[in-house]
Amino acid sequence: MPWKNRFITRNFDIVSEASSDFDYPLMIFKNETCKCFFKSDKKFNLPHGFINIHFKSNLVEKSTQNINMTAVYSMCVKKFLSEKLFSAIVVGYVYKLYAVEDGMILKLSGLSEKLPLLVKTITRAMQNVDNVIDYFSFEIYRKELKKNCYSFIINSNQFIE
Repeated sequence: MPWKNRFITRNFDIVSEASSDFDYPLMIFKNETCKCFFKSDKKFNLPHGFINIHFKSNLVEKSTQNINMTAVYSMCVKKFLSEKLFSAIVVGYVYKLYAVEDGMILKLSGLSEKLPLLVKTITRAMQNVDNVIDYFSFEIYRKELKKNCYSFIINSNQFIE
């Protein structure tokens, strides 16, 4: 028998109908490091949620080496997560993790009940990826990033005038 899928949603209740009159998300929480918005699904009336987390770091912006190391790190985490989150993807959750110039962005979407579990799983994997990724895997991702950068430069129209 296969293992029980912990990402299967059992609660399909709608969180609130209070913001259904608004065409834009309503801010429900704010502090110096976080903003939280809510907007109900008008079209299908589903308990569908979106979480966007921007991990910012001043260290990333200090050098191109740090930017590239962040990109390689995000590639390593995605590879590590591909096995851990297969059961979440099967039931319809979507996640994206990618490096940007001042850190990393994590985007999640799916039914609201299990989104916190998905965030918890991903952030734990981000903390423990160094125990799984070895030097050989790191070199593969480094070479892939290098190839992607060369392809971007060759195919880019930004440098043509």
